[in-house]
Amino acid sequence: MKEAEGRTSPKRKGPDRGDRNDLRVDTYPVLKGLVDCLGGKLRPISRLIGTSYSHLWAMANHKKPPPTLEAMSVYANRVYIETGIRLVMTVTPDLRLYYSIQKSSDEFDEPFEPR
Repeated sequence: MKEAEGRTSPKRKGPDRGDRNDLRVDTYPVLKGLVDCLGGKLRPISRLIGTSYSHLWAMANHKKPPPTLEAMSVYANRVYIETGIRLVMTVTPDLRLYYSIQKSSDEFDEPFEPR
């Protein structure tokens, strides 16, 4: 598994979010790895994962905060269902993120279900 080299960043504060001290795991390297694995063209990838092209472009170019783990699990589920490419993410207690992208679905027989 690869370690996502990055930093954790505090979540944005907002009127509906309150003052939370939660940390957001930096998923930029995971998103980049997934985009590269799918061919690197953002427009078809945005259709595949169910987000707009501009939103995906902004995340890929660090103009928006990194996707949350929940969003990445939704993206991974959609990619697996459509292409058979499986994304596995592991977060350690010290908020290190490890991931692997498996292009072969031979050893898996059920779609990945996010929890």
